[in-house]
Amino acid sequence: MALSQIHQAQVTKQLTAFCDACVPPTVRDKLRVGFRIKGNAVVLFEERPEFRPPHEWPAMEVAKLKYIGTQGVWRLYCQHRDRRWHAYEALPEASSFAKLLDEVDEDPTGIFWG
Repeated sequence: MALSQIHQAQVTKQLTAFCDACVPPTVRDKLRVGFRIKGNAVVLFEERPEFRPPHEWPAMEVAKLKYIGTQGVWRLYCQHRDRRWHAYEALPEASSFAKLLDEVDEDPTGIFWG
């Protein structure tokens, strides 16, 4: 089930502020943090320009947050070496999107930002 328009607007607002705060204006020509929403899932990603050609910005996925509407919870996923999404064991779910986004930002295990 896709996010409702209200949920999508709330998530977009929070993520836009989060992504803007992640990257200082002085380095935005070298680093971008963005997101995409598809259905009930949000993927947070980081982009850096390639050396050649510099106009290409490949995305590296950082975290996935998925809304489980039947339970009213958000689940948090991280990628392991196999490039598959795995439940983030330190805080696998929360009723608040913001709580999981804070966990990604703080990254106490170093799994999201390295």
